[in-house]
Amino acid sequence: MSNQSAASANAREIEFWNSAATRQWHEEYSRIDEMFAGLTEYLLTCAAPQPGEYVLDIGCATGTTILGVAPLVGPDGHVTGADISRSSIMRGRDRMAEAGVVNVDLIHDDVTVHEFERGRFDLVISRFGVMFFADPVASFQNIRRAMKPGGRFTAAAWRSPAENVWASAPARVLGDLIPPPVPLGPEEPGQFSWADAARVERILRGAGFSAIAVSQHDPAIRLAGPGDVEGATNLTMSLGPVGRALRGENPPSPEAVRPLLEAYFATIDSPRGILLPGAIWIVQAVA
Repeated sequence: MSNQSAASANAREIEFWNSAATRQWHEEYSRIDEMFAGLTEYLLTCAAPQPGEYVLDIGCATGTTILGVAPLVGPDGHVTGADISRSSIMRGRDRMAEAGVVNVDLIHDDVTVHEFERGRFDLVISRFGVMFFADPVASFQNIRRAMKPGGRFTAAAWRSPAENVWASAPARVLGDLIPPPVPLGPEEPGQFSWADAARVERILRGAGFSAIAVSQHDPAIRLAGPGDVEGATNLTMSLGPVGRALRGENPPSPEAVRPLLEAYFATIDSPRGILLPGAIWIVQAVA
């Protein structure tokens, strides 16, 4: 039986990630996969899953990282994905079936409270799934209990909004057409809540991890292929601050937003595609 409930400390995030506001994240998963392909490959290189290992993927969404890990651990290994979004888990299960991947299971639950088998996992990974815990120390204490002694943790998390030009620049192009994002406190759950490396280290140390290392990585985020100004515009109007503004109260007219974004993306189009700078931490630790 799932432990996920309104009583969870993460109730606000659970409600949000199961609302219509996040529908585009599982509907647009193929474009998101393309957008994050390079950094996903880098994350898996850093994590280095080995044949026969048991792996937990936190915030697995529709299962992209699982599809990368499952062949690496092979038939003697296993990958468990966990996410609080029911729609993402359902789509992820469909993707596993379509790909014929059998050494996996996907759990719709909150890893803060899920009753994992103790000492099960050799490796825990996450691509942008660790920044949303209301009490991150408690969450990671539960995660560490599920890891074998000496088990490895490797995650990608965003640095600051200012460094992540791919997320901030399109909104700046629109100026007063969209409202500025509501500022969050530095320790409130959210996309950039792990921007402070010192805070990340405090969280993991407080949860009992050791050998904590936080390293900088600056990937190019590919919004679309060469010449695909329309694709970059459509993605930007679905996700991030622009997408939120278009779905919010008193939204701007899409007819006003689209030409401004198209003009901007045309100026940065290149033979490699439409790329903007990203900024992440690769966080590693030992249970």
